[in-house]
Amino acid sequence: MDKVLEKIDCEYLSKYDRLEIDSTIPLPEKFKGVKEVSFDYPISDTEEESKTGILSINAAVDCELNALEATAMQILDYLLLEVPGAPLQEALVKAGIGDDITGGFSGGIRLPYFQVTARNTDVNKKDEFVKIVNKVLKEQADGALDKMALKAAINVLEFRSREADFGSMPKGLIYGLQSFDSWLYDADPTMHLRFDGIFKELKARIDSGYFEELINKWLLNNEYKAIITLNPVKGLARKNDEKLKTKLAEIKAGLSADEINNIIETTKALKAYQSEPSKKEDVLKIPMLKREDIKRKVSDIKWEIRNENGYKILYDDVFTSGIAYLKLIFDLKKVDAEDIPYVSLLSEVLGYIDSENYTYAEMSTATNMNSGGIGVTVDSYPDTHEYNGTTMIISFNAKVLYDKVDFAFDMMNEMIFKSKLDDVKRLKDIVAEVKSRIKENILSSGHQTALSRAGSANSIDRWFIDQTKGIEYYRMLDKCDVEKLPAKFKDICRKLFTKDNMLIHVVCDEEGYAAVKKCINVDCYEEEQPDRFKYEVTENKKEAFTSASMVNYVARFGNFKQLGYEYTGALSVLRVLMNYDYLWNNIRVLGGAYGCSAVFSPTGACGFTTYRDPNLQNSDKVFLDVPKYIREYQADEREMTKAVIGAISEKDTPLTPLGKGLRGLSVYF
Repeated sequence: MDKVLEKIDCEYLSKYDRLEIDSTIPLPEKFKGVKEVSFDYPISDTEEESKTGILSINAAVDCELNALEATAMQILDYLLLEVPGAPLQEALVKAGIGDDITGGFSGGIRLPYFQVTARNTDVNKKDEFVKIVNKVLKEQADGALDKMALKAAINVLEFRSREADFGSMPKGLIYGLQSFDSWLYDADPTMHLRFDGIFKELKARIDSGYFEELINKWLLNNEYKAIITLNPVKGLARKNDEKLKTKLAEIKAGLSADEINNIIETTKALKAYQSEPSKKEDVLKIPMLKREDIKRKVSDIKWEIRNENGYKILYDDVFTSGIAYLKLIFDLKKVDAEDIPYVSLLSEVLGYIDSENYTYAEMSTATNMNSGGIGVTVDSYPDTHEYNGTTMIISFNAKVLYDKVDFAFDMMNEMIFKSKLDDVKRLKDIVAEVKSRIKENILSSGHQTALSRAGSANSIDRWFIDQTKGIEYYRMLDKCDVEKLPAKFKDICRKLFTKDNMLIHVVCDEEGYAAVKKCINVDCYEEEQPDRFKYEVTENKKEAFTSASMVNYVARFGNFKQLGYEYTGALSVLRVLMNYDYLWNNIRVLGGAYGCSAVFSPTGACGFTTYRDPNLQNSDKVFLDVPKYIREYQADEREMTKAVIGAISEKDTPLTPLGKGLRGLSVYF
């Protein structure tokens, strides 16, 4: 670092005079009284206007430069809206105002805000919506705030902060970005990073009325609010298109022949500039790694199979700072293919429905008090040696300190074997909420939705995503008979949750493993079940799904293993060339799409997709011209080295202790 700073100083900054720049980012001018605004937004012709409105109440919360208050507002966000049984969510759903309640504290900006939003509702319920939100907040401020739940919420946020699991993103990068939450506004850059003292202080204030005061100060007595109504309107997208066409025609009619010709010539010049390769002498100025800078040895992946009292255990010996990461894994080959979407729904239900010994709110509080979280996921792990040889699983995932391992097993047993799956009223609420969220995900991640849908005909991995997160899953939610779900779930549980179908995955050091070994106890159904799952390759479909959107998500998909080809590392290099050269230049730069990507998987899956794309036909033509690009591709050593480095960078990412364990699990499967 010293050498870098010295070079910047000696060769650059020292050659300039210092200027005093006023970089202050001021607060916006505060308006007086609560503002109410309403906007129309387009929906498709198949949607109902009375069921697709959006209501939102937003309060400006000027606490970004007060680290204690900012963290406390994050905790109130979790407690009031996110945690199972959250009071705002419960009250609004119970009153029939929206089936998906979202929002919370949005910090990291000079003037944060706290939002409560009800989706899929009748906009005529606005007054009732506001009344219920204020009523619940007043109740919480007047003594209803659950102190045990508050303590649990603080615990779970502290656990996340200490664990600092940012996936494949380096901690230093994320901490650097977080420093800007205060530094940009001329405050201490480490304000939000020194969380040890912050959580200690918040725990000390649980019984002092501090959190109740914040609810009064920022959410009840604060008039710096906006109540927003989004009115769904059928055909609005078409009307807006016509307005735009009319406006553009009027602008064109007002232009002279010279002005029109100038626009045409300017556009041609822009296209030529975008298509022209960078000058070689300019490219050579950019520093880059050499091939010899890349380590050739893969990071060690250590795992072993152990057997403890008849339980099959996959153990990853990793230093985890005293945290045991546990997974109870059940193979989905025991259920029929048509039941896979119901397994995905079951994963959303377990832990969010009452059990024999807990309400779901109590279960959440107990979990957050004693662990870093216990959740349920469905995943697939492809076998790279076999065409469509994927292992599909449902897993129960816990992270606990070593002295709480027994709690983790007790709580997972409670979720799996003692949940009250015949609570039809609660199931209806969960289905409505999940359906709303999946619809939003399908639209916001349209590129992944399109790719999975396109690949579902000949790739089991893509079929699984479509069945558990995509269009087919949404269709099941849309038509499922909730009254029949209890019987369906109980049948699935009997087939899946047997001892012979279970693998326990453990990530920790030997000290932690000793604690796990002592506490292992999973109830399990005893009877062994036959394999039922069967995936069949079907004919490729050419499909289009419409939404009231201004953009497209375009995908093509194939499977090269189906055609007898094998995966080679060269395809990782080709993916980089596709993403940052051919597709990037033709679809993003020239085509105007927001993004694009290629997929070449060891399973044989291959495809191309675009993101927020205004040019459906042009993008598809670009896809079809890929073979021509590859045949004619010419590269010097520098260009090829860049592509190789790009390919390796995607594989050689920093791994957290849990990440190392999950890589071991992936390699095992």
